Amino acid sequence: MAQLQEGWAASGRARRFESPQSCWARGESARPYAGIAARLNLTAPVVKMAVPSLRTRCRGIPHAETARTVPSREKIEEELRHLFSAFDT
Repeated sequence: MAQLQEGWAASGRARRFESPQSCWARGESARPYAGIAARLNLTAPVVKMAVPSLRTRCRGIPHAETARTVPSREKIEEELRHLFSAFDT
């Protein structure tokens, strides 16, 4: 998360990163886009479009970090399967 936040801060969009985090959760715990949009002085559709982008970037970070530590593509996938299987238990 820190890596993702730093990337947004470096591009001058740190505030846009912080507010939509509450939308990453699905269901009742997610904040309405309109409230976040009003706080950021944006429209709800803009915030709604940013959330999937954040989710996609967030999903790519474990892959990139794992790639830095294992020798082959096959090992990357193996390590990620092992990592995510730990969350299933």
